[in-house]
Amino acid sequence: MLFKKIFVLYSFFLSGAVVLSGCGLGTEGSHEHSADSACIENAKEITTSDNRTLCVTLTSFKADSPFEAGFKAPGKSTQTVFISDSAGSPINVTNDAVITGISQYPMMFMNNGHKHSAPYKAADVTAAEYGVYNLDVYYPMPSVKMDGTSTGRWEYRVMLTDNNGTADDTTDDKLHTLSFEPAVEMLMSSKVFRAIAKNESDTYKNAMGITAPRRYSVWLESVAKVVSGEAVVKVYLTAEDMQHSSMTMGKPTAREAEHVHGDGGAMGDADSQTYPAVHAPMDMMGTIMKTILHDAVGTVADVATVSVKASTDNGITWTTLTAGMTHKELGYYSAPVPMTAGDVDMKIKVTVDGNVMTKTGAAADGIETTAMPSLLFSATE
Repeated sequence: MLFKKIFVLYSFFLSGAVVLSGCGLGTEGSHEHSADSACIENAKEITTSDNRTLCVTLTSFKADSPFEAGFKAPGKSTQTVFISDSAGSPINVTNDAVITGISQYPMMFMNNGHKHSAPYKAADVTAAEYGVYNLDVYYPMPSVKMDGTSTGRWEYRVMLTDNNGTADDTTDDKLHTLSFEPAVEMLMSSKVFRAIAKNESDTYKNAMGITAPRRYSVWLESVAKVVSGEAVVKVYLTAEDMQHSSMTMGKPTAREAEHVHGDGGAMGDADSQTYPAVHAPMDMMGTIMKTILHDAVGTVADVATVSVKASTDNGITWTTLTAGMTHKELGYYSAPVPMTAGDVDMKIKVTVDGNVMTKTGAAADGIETTAMPSLLFSATE
């Protein structure tokens, strides 16, 4: 089949081992692979409003340096979704008559009954003509411990927008939701791709219902090759937020949430922890994009100012990372940072609304070399 050929060729092109996710959950409008299916094994199937059968597969290829292949935590996992019809032709959501969009939503259901989402990116449709879509997720925790036991399960939802044959009328649009269960493993190396910091003055009610300092995460997004003693580093800044079902004051509507969190954030179910992107307010063609967070009693507050700095000389000098200026870059910060090839210990200093974030949450007191968290990775030339 053409779909199988595309799958194999694209796997070879990326030169990485393919990891297929488990397909434990079936959802309405989709069903599992069967013996007489036109799809490859481990694919899920849906029937569109124009009665086509589509094959959808989730994989995790070898990622760019310094990341590891597969579904890993904590850190960024590069994931790829393949979509074809039953005849093997790739589905291109940028010009298909009925399937007009693809999105994702990860949710962790822990064994202790708690649940939380994960930061994620909008779908990359660069290779849509081949039915290939890259959807990155920043997994905060594994579902599989080093000893093989489970901490819970990640339910990874892929949503396909179906215009129901009415291209000019979005009121009839519906979503086909396909649920996968990737086995997210613990990162085994000594690298650190997620730096966590907090401040005692910035609190929220966490998943346990306890008032605690809000944790901010700096996720390593990419590291360019070292050239002339520096490399462009890009990070993604998120905050932990909680919308308890008992919170009724100032909660944003679904449409407001879309504008608040942009492509990188995650609006969770009631009583679930989310990871909105953190950035200062930005005017996007008349729409003010902003980060909205809930405090310990549910009061909504806008983030006003954000600063992200990096140091590779143990805090002697700091490089200010520049905030992304487009919709898809909200929450991302990047700049050329001094470094040499090899192992890098990059200190991170995050300041939100005047509060400097540290590893413990206590004031830095000028001892920035020990108070600030680090990202640990390998740089190449």
